[in-house]
Amino acid sequence: MPERRPQAQDTSSIESLFLGLLTLGIVISIIVFRGYFNITSFKNFEHTLLPCRIPITYALGSVDQKFGVSEEQFAAAIAEAEKIWENAADHNLFTAKESGELTINLIYDYRQASTDKLIELGLTIETNNDSYEALKAEYDNTYTTYLAQKTELDALLATHEANVTSYEARLAEADRQGGAKPKEYMQLEKDRRALNEESAAINAKVADINISADTVNTLADALNELADKLNLTAARYNTIGNTLGDEFVEGNFGASSHGNTINIYQFENQTALIRVLTHELGHALGLDHVDDPDAIMYRLNESENASLTEADVSALNHLCRLN
Repeated sequence: MPERRPQAQDTSSIESLFLGLLTLGIVISIIVFRGYFNITSFKNFEHTLLPCRIPITYALGSVDQKFGVSEEQFAAAIAEAEKIWENAADHNLFTAKESGELTINLIYDYRQASTDKLIELGLTIETNNDSYEALKAEYDNTYTTYLAQKTELDALLATHEANVTSYEARLAEADRQGGAKPKEYMQLEKDRRALNEESAAINAKVADINISADTVNTLADALNELADKLNLTAARYNTIGNTLGDEFVEGNFGASSHGNTINIYQFENQTALIRVLTHELGHALGLDHVDDPDAIMYRLNESENASLTEADVSALNHLCRLN
């Protein structure tokens, strides 16, 4: 009768057990010695090791009042954005806390100033060719005005410089002759006052041209951004000043050992604010950009969709190991 042979061990089960014990050991070690770690570094490691299992705590940072948004309104928008992810995950992913590990700021700079300028001009930007053509017409008119103002300003500056040179030469000549005679003095005084008036007119022209340049810059940024959204092969429009660039610039997320931050720079309305907050909270969770142009986590903020797409949910499920 043949001898009974022992069964081979299931190596996959042994490997799984080993990895489980190793992970448990690491977690226990960190918990025991967590006082020796930078708290932010520890939290980042904790969320990487156990994604979506431990809520990310967040706190309000600076809220620039130029947005016309109160701290309470900003906090409510953050709460709405966090619910979008939490409803999809069916799990508590974020918790507001006074000394949270994540600080969320609302920062006013040229980006929101550009958005405010479009609203001031009465322009509503929609993702279609009609909106693009309307912007283009406004840009062409404004840029033509700017060029005309610049030509006029250059002429005024040239005339003023020549008049100043003439005045200073006559004044120097009068000084060499021991002083200006009464009639000559009266003319010099008249010319001096005229030069001051010219200078004031030039300053007013500079203020006007700065307004036009700012408007040109705003319209050019909007046109270039809209051309990208519509996949148009149009020429890039000239700007005078800052440009918005191509990436999702309405906000950003930064992680470091000194603290994690979300900075929000630009939004058109409450829905847009919640959308950009949702995008940056996605990065705080650990999500990367996805390829779907309608997705919250697409690299460009080119969609008006305020809900998670299948691509967003799939990325969340993969990160949180929900399936």
